[in-house]
Amino acid sequence: MSKSLGNFFLVRDILSKFSPEVIRFFLLSTHYRSPLDFADENLVSAGKGLERIKTSIRLLTEALERKGEVSTDRSVSDWAADLTASLENLKAAFDSAMDDDFNTALAMGVIFDLAREVNSAVQKAGSDVSGPDREALRRAYDLFRNFNGVMGLFRVEPQSGRILLDSDAGDGSSLAEGLINLIIEIRQEARKKKDWAVADRIRDGLKELGVALEDTPQGVRWKKQ
Repeated sequence: MSKSLGNFFLVRDILSKFSPEVIRFFLLSTHYRSPLDFADENLVSAGKGLERIKTSIRLLTEALERKGEVSTDRSVSDWAADLTASLENLKAAFDSAMDDDFNTALAMGVIFDLAREVNSAVQKAGSDVSGPDREALRRAYDLFRNFNGVMGLFRVEPQSGRILLDSDAGDGSSLAEGLINLIIEIRQEARKKKDWAVADRIRDGLKELGVALEDTPQGVRWKKQ
């Protein structure tokens, strides 16, 4: 690297534009023996990838928090059986990647595979997640925690082991999430009154601020863009 060539980066310069967790995610997505290119577009791409994983964990958490039957007599759904089988293969693939000269880039690919499996399972599960099906989702969450314990992508709550995302960071994000949820409630009231102009203005205004809304059968979800 040479400062005169413009390919010289200082840590403080990178941190002024990207969060530490995005930088850590970017570093882990590249094998330690490979050269690193801290171009903005690469870090932006890393941020989007990290957000996809966060979204999957949020969807999984929401599904597990929904009330369902306690009985375990109900047979396992096809999607739950498929998910359970996939979890075993993903765990083996992750361990193999880490045994292969600490190949974090390959291991990160396995985490993305887990996210895709979870997204598909949650979509198929709908609002009725009970008995053995809930157990399949719980195992998926445990696998996320297992992978996170190795990669260190997110902090965890010490006692419960719960994965802490943006809203749990204690740096003002909780307040921001609360305000966004309040705005979403106001938009929902406007929709009930068929005040589409106000509802659309709220949606578009949040989008301009980098917050995308998604209307689903289970309610409104939001994510950073």
